[in-house]
Amino acid sequence: MSDVADQIATAEEFTPKPPSDDEVFAELAELRPAAYDRRRKQAAKDLNISVTTLDKEIEALRKSSDEGAEEEGLGLHTPEPWPDEVSGGVLLDEIVDSLERHLVLQEGAAEVIALWTLHAHCYDAFYHTPRLNVHSAEKGSGKTTVLDILETLTPKGLRTENLSPATLFRVIEKYRPTLLVDEVDQFLEPSGDLVGILNAGHRQGGKTLRCEGDNNEVKAFATFAPLATAGIGGVKGTLADRAIPIQMKRATREERVEPFRAHKAVRERDLARKAARWAEDHHDTLCNASPTRPESLFNRGWDNWEPLFAIAEEAGGEWQVRLRRIADKLAAESEDDSYRVQLLVDMRKVFRDMNDPEGLHSATIVERLNDFEESPWSDWGKGKGGLTTRHLAKLLKQFDVHSRQIWHNAKNRHGYLLEHLFDPLSRYAPDLDARTLDTAENLDFSRIPNARADSGLAFENRPNPAETKGSSVLAFGNGGTPWEEEL
Repeated sequence: MSDVADQIATAEEFTPKPPSDDEVFAELAELRPAAYDRRRKQAAKDLNISVTTLDKEIEALRKSSDEGAEEEGLGLHTPEPWPDEVSGGVLLDEIVDSLERHLVLQEGAAEVIALWTLHAHCYDAFYHTPRLNVHSAEKGSGKTTVLDILETLTPKGLRTENLSPATLFRVIEKYRPTLLVDEVDQFLEPSGDLVGILNAGHRQGGKTLRCEGDNNEVKAFATFAPLATAGIGGVKGTLADRAIPIQMKRATREERVEPFRAHKAVRERDLARKAARWAEDHHDTLCNASPTRPESLFNRGWDNWEPLFAIAEEAGGEWQVRLRRIADKLAAESEDDSYRVQLLVDMRKVFRDMNDPEGLHSATIVERLNDFEESPWSDWGKGKGGLTTRHLAKLLKQFDVHSRQIWHNAKNRHGYLLEHLFDPLSRYAPDLDARTLDTAENLDFSRIPNARADSGLAFENRPNPAETKGSSVLAFGNGGTPWEEEL
């Protein structure tokens, strides 16, 4: 009997206990209205209470949570959904009109901000939440006003001019706010822990791990949340790669706008309520949306724009066409903020300017790069002494590009061939593929040696290219199938 009792006790010990009523209420309170509506009847049945009682419990819990945030000084506000059905296209037009009354914006920026605003109300319907990067060359350009307006239009808008990693992941875990971070140029380090957390929050399931309590137990903190930043010069590196840029310009004397005052923003508060209603009504559809991708956007770029295109298609009217035109324009105008990609682009310029396809020594490339006034190379390195050959090799190694012995100007030194840039440029800057350099106007073919083994560059058995400009074919590689381009 004792053994039987022990077995029963052991079984009871390892049988998971059902969640308490409070635990179920807390889980349901975290759901968006549409998701809660799907679960409320079954949840009420499981708890053996009426649906009306469950609704009251959840409403009280949500109200308590919001009040708790207010008491802590965060000022978070969840807009109550508009009582009537809302047209997405009309709502977006109204948000654009509101933005343009208070801001001087580049063409298409108001539409992008309006769509991003609507996305903040339903961001959990998407796999990615694009970062909005509001930046300008100088102060006084309206960046802070953009965040002021977004704080009124978005759910649980949380404004701050500074953040620590510990504060960031805890506030996201507890409140799921819309993060509105100003002055990022003053404190955000491109390779710091803060950027790592913001990057992780770009996609569903993003989290950061920390040790908690006396026993240092590992806990995962959710980091998935909408983020808009503002600063001079914009964010850099990996965070810029996850952002849609909005460039601001200081208004001229002729460009008059109305000052924005949050305490008088009755219209914007109504727009926030309408946005909450539209997001609630269309949440399920947006979860399954597959918007058409324009050719100008791919890879990470499409990750950022996909939620906005899904909302534009769902909103109807001309919004899908408008957004496609805006995205194409911004994609064409935007510069890649990755310094590694910038290095590839600048090296391409060096090969073009030197007019020498044989290959260039690393020292020659570095010397030329440090003379580029609009690139960061002259200020590179801890001592700010400029880019060195060692820096160059380290940066290019990330693209699997390695130096080799190059015979140039009667000297044999480590360097790079033009063909080394072909693969990385075709992947990371396809519009600036190095192959476009190989034209009769850019290269003096008379200087190219015939089939020299150490150059990796050879001509097929064709007439001398210096004598037949306009019809030569270049072949790259060591005996394999040649890459060819008719000139």
